[in-house]
Amino acid sequence: MKIVSFISANCDLLRQLSEVLARIDSDSYGLHHDKIFDSSVGGHVRHILDHYENFVAALFGSYPIDEANDTELAFCERPMVNYDHRLREREIELNPLVANSRIAQMIEILEVKMPRSDIELDIILQIDLAPDSALQASTLARELSFLYSHTVHHMAILSYIFKATEVEGLPHDFGIAPSTISFRRAI
Repeated sequence: MKIVSFISANCDLLRQLSEVLARIDSDSYGLHHDKIFDSSVGGHVRHILDHYENFVAALFGSYPIDEANDTELAFCERPMVNYDHRLREREIELNPLVANSRIAQMIEILEVKMPRSDIELDIILQIDLAPDSALQASTLARELSFLYSHTVHHMAILSYIFKATEVEGLPHDFGIAPSTISFRRAI
């Protein structure tokens, strides 16, 4: 699979999330559903975006990307991603308009600025209770695959919240892994 396919798959998923968020009011977006998942829609969306933003920051040196240095988008020799060091911006968690704006920015970065060939990355793996971090080699394609899977996972949780709170008009396959969709079509 080419990198462009991984990029496109992530952008399609983020667009689907954005379309659903456009149907939700701010109160519903930020409301904690203690009896369901002790979380809010906004919390899951912020968590998804945190992962993408950490990934992009590792590749480009910062996020958001400084447009003034657009001609110098040199990548670190071996970018280092740490998904545990997230900004956890409260505004993304509370305001669906801010979240949708960030989703649009992320789609633009992925579609326009992302490298079109696989590169090696260093990933810092941390486990909350472990005393040390572990450095692991990865690739751009592998991390785009991880981000896709991670996003589907959180969209699946969101689909339960949406169904429990009777959000209308969800796409039929919202939060369902592509392999599950293919399997269901085959039976």
